[in-house]
Amino acid sequence: MGLEPLIISFLIMLGLAFGSFFNVVIYRLPENKSLIPSSKCPSCDKAIPFWLNVPVLSWLLLRGKCRNCGMKIKFHYILVEIITPIVFLLVYNRFGDVSLFILIKYLIFFSYGIIIIFIDLYHMRIPFKLSIPLIVIGFITLFFPDNDISLLRGLIGGAGSFVFFMLLMMSYYYLRKKEGLGFGDVLLIAAIGMFTGAMHLVFIILIASFLGVFVMTLVMKYGKNKLFPFGPFLVLASWIYLLWGYRLFDMYWNFIKYYSF
Repeated sequence: MGLEPLIISFLIMLGLAFGSFFNVVIYRLPENKSLIPSSKCPSCDKAIPFWLNVPVLSWLLLRGKCRNCGMKIKFHYILVEIITPIVFLLVYNRFGDVSLFILIKYLIFFSYGIIIIFIDLYHMRIPFKLSIPLIVIGFITLFFPDNDISLLRGLIGGAGSFVFFMLLMMSYYYLRKKEGLGFGDVLLIAAIGMFTGAMHLVFIILIASFLGVFVMTLVMKYGKNKLFPFGPFLVLASWIYLLWGYRLFDMYWNFIKYYSF
């Protein structure tokens, strides 16, 4: 679907506004802080006035520093504010001509994904306050007639994947006496399965595993012993599938057909 200038402008503004809010969630949720108070500098605790809280522009004008104390503002703040409108445009381009319900459904799903990526990267955990509501939202959408997957497929994708990966997590811990897959990852997989169904979830996990191996190989190549959470790879893999999965399937089947003769 073509992105009309008016819709593009609206989605960019919406994405910038939500990106700014997502930064508040990313910073405060893991520390169990309220999301309601106005933005404050985490160093000097001084409230940030609204004219210095304009997404992207304020970070650039202040050169990434607090106006009051001069502390550097983490780069992920502007990164989230840039990524969010881009993601909103991609979601609209993919689902905008399906239905308003489907568009809103995936805008919510991708929004949760942005927050999960950055919280998991910084804190190596996915708060239950994110994963459980996402599962509930996915479950509720299964009862809408306009939903793009059936109730049965969604339940198998959500509940079935939860049971399977929960058993896998427990078995690994029993055999190796250490955690392999975290419980937060299990809940995230269940949430993704609720939105995509079990069959497509397999494809998503394969992509996530490939991305994880690829990144870890690069990290090890440059001699850095750094651990990466699996959650961001799961989120990115689900995005790849939802936005371009049908094209990847076409490429795969064309490849199979070409080399089967």
